[in-house]
Amino acid sequence: IRLTIGRFRTDARALASRDKSTAFVLRLRPARVAYWWSGANKTFMDCTFDSIKIGGEAPAIALDSWVKHGSSNFCSSFWSPRLAGDAAGEVSVKLMETLI
Repeated sequence: IRLTIGRFRTDARALASRDKSTAFVLRLRPARVAYWWSGANKTFMDCTFDSIKIGGEAPAIALDSWVKHGSSNFCSSFWSPRLAGDAAGEVSVKLMETLI
């Protein structure tokens, strides 16, 4: 099964002002659905040398430093369910596209 998940941020001004109301995570397959920032917490994204995490507490999308493995969980930042993965939410990344 091929799943496509992602996240979107609309503009630099919103990022600079810390306004997260235009941010969302999404799943395109098997059905198209977007989950907008809920306001439940202030964590939107955390990037370190070890990982990229989208969403606070249990991230909606988390990727390792090599962008080969990751996970998806219920995320209160977006009130999103697990977007992809096996029963534990673990995923193997086959292809990653970044649009700027």
